Formats: sequence, structure tokens, C-alpha cells
Amino acid sequence: MDTGDNSWQLQKFQDWLEANGATLVKLELRECGQHGNGVYARETIRDNEQYANIPSDLIITSAVCRKELKDVLSADLSGRALLCAFLIHQRFVCTESFWKPYIDILPQTFHTPLHFTTQELLLLHGTPMEYAVEDRRSELCAEHKRVQEAVDSKADEMRKVLDFDNYLWAATVVSSRAFTKALLNVGREDISDTKKDNLNQGNTGAKASVLLPLLDMMNHRPQARITWLVDSDSGSISFVAGSDVTAGSEVANNYGAKSNEELLLGYGFCASSNPLNCYHIKL
Repeated sequence: MDTGDNSWQLQKFQDWLEANGATLVKLELRECGQHGNGVYARETIRDNEQYANIPSDLIITSAVCRKELKDVLSADLSGRALLCAFLIHQRFVCTESFWKPYIDILPQTFHTPLHFTTQELLLLHGTPMEYAVEDRRSELCAEHKRVQEAVDSKADEMRKVLDFDNYLWAATVVSSRAFTKALLNVGREDISDTKKDNLNQGNTGAKASVLLPLLDMMNHRPQARITWLVDSDSGSISFVAGSDVTAGSEVANNYGAKSNEELLLGYGFCASSNPLNCYHIKL
């Protein structure tokens, strides 16, 4: 995911996190080449050590989206559609909001097949991915139309920027970064457990979804072990290492049991030597 040269934006984002109650003492945010941005260990993180905490005020929930869009929507939205409307409004309309440091570090371009050129799409001809792309595009077109209809007729600025290209950008942010809201209802969750893939990152579709600044910056490593703790009183989320991470190494997340087809469609990359890779055949 291409984010451009944005080291100053990453520093501003980290300052924003810490100013609003997040703790990430042993972490460093930086660009990591073709992978966009990443999270790295400033100091060695030990197995079972808590290394970051995000307060509930920095979690983008449906309630947050509805509050920010109260003067924009004339009909209710939910799931991915609501998050997409929020993201477009924050990026293009409400450009000086509380969430700006987070919005500024999001990728502006993606490399999922939904963003392929005509020539690139020809490479998928006859494959299951070709049909998956067609189905996803059709689904997003219908969803985009529903969002357009939900925007108040007087919200001129929002209506001007609510074209399909911007909606596709927002939908890809959601598919590659959002988590299902079920995450907030557990006390301690080991997200390396592939049996609990419904809690993991990406492709949340119509489910109730949340965006988690910082956690959604961690890149994927198959079978990486990371545990999160949800404080039942404050709603904050803490990250706990499932193994040692040496100083200077990348701190990875685990997006769940996903084949390279799923990773390419939802995130725009494939994992080399993916132990969970498989090939789907449409009969």
C-alpha cells in the first residue's frame, strides 16, 4: 500500500496517540518500503509483555461515525457503508477534525485487484479471482448507491466527493484495516488462534466494524502470535507479545487464516511461503 514519503505524518500520528492517552513506549512507527508503514520495536519486547495500550476514545466505532456524520446523513447506515461514509467525510470534507492525524497516515492508493488497470485485470481472466473481483465490485456499486441516497440533499460538500473512486478507496481502507466489533466484547483474545478468525482484521463487509488506530498499522505475518486485552471498565485495548521481538524488528499482526487469494483481494499483497495458501476452483 502506497503512502508516499510521510515520516512527518507518522510522527504527528504518534504524538496524537500519546497526547490522547495511548502508550507505546517501546514502539516506533516508520515507513517500510513496499509494505507502506509499519510498527517496529524500539527496544526488545519480551514474550507476554504488554507493549501498547489504546484508550477507548481512540477507537472508531459506529457511534463515533454517527456523531461525526449527524449533519450529513438523512438515513441511517451501518457496517462498512457507515465507515466508508465516515472516512470520505473526514478525508475530503472535515479536514481539520480530531481524527486528522489518523486519516493522514492512511494509504491514498491501493494495489488490490479492484484497483487494477484494464491490462492488469486481463491477467486474472479465467481465474476464480476474476469472478471474485466482479462480485465485489457489484456489491460495492450497490452499497455506494445506498450511501449516496442516505446523504442529506443539503450536504453539498459531501455529495460532491461521494463518487465511486473515493468510495472504493474508503472500502479498501475498511477491507484492509477494520476489525469486527466482536473484538471489543472479549477480555483476553489470542489473535494468532485461527479458530477465532471472525475477530481478525479485514473484509468485515456488512458486519459491525471498528477501526483501531495503531493496531491496524501492523503488517501481516502468518502465524504471528499477538494477544490483546480489553479492559471491561475503560474499554481500552492492550497488546501483549506472543514471543520475543528484538529491538529494530517489525512488530507483526496476524490477519487470520487467509490464502493468498484472500490477501490479494482484501489487502493487495500475497505472502511468500504462505502455509495457509490454497486455490479455489469454481465448479
